[in-house]
Amino acid sequence: MFWYESALWGVTGGVFVYFCIHRAERIKDVFSAPSLNWRMVLFDIVIFLIGAALFTAFVIEPTARKEAFLSGATWEGAAAGLLSRR
Repeated sequence: MFWYESALWGVTGGVFVYFCIHRAERIKDVFSAPSLNWRMVLFDIVIFLIGAALFTAFVIEPTARKEAFLSGATWEGAAAGLLSRR
């Protein structure tokens, strides 16, 4: 599996878990006032999605799509847990 293919599947897994975790609060905030919350979206894209792509492609080096998807989901869950306010 090429690095860009595994990175894409890692981002897919990260997006899936991102919507499961942050569906109620962050996504609602962005749609209610996009001009006020654009920094939050930028932070989420950089930390969660680009991080998931790099983690999947260069740390895990998966051999199957399932491994790539799950490593992106793992990155998202771990990063969200570490950065949570609670």
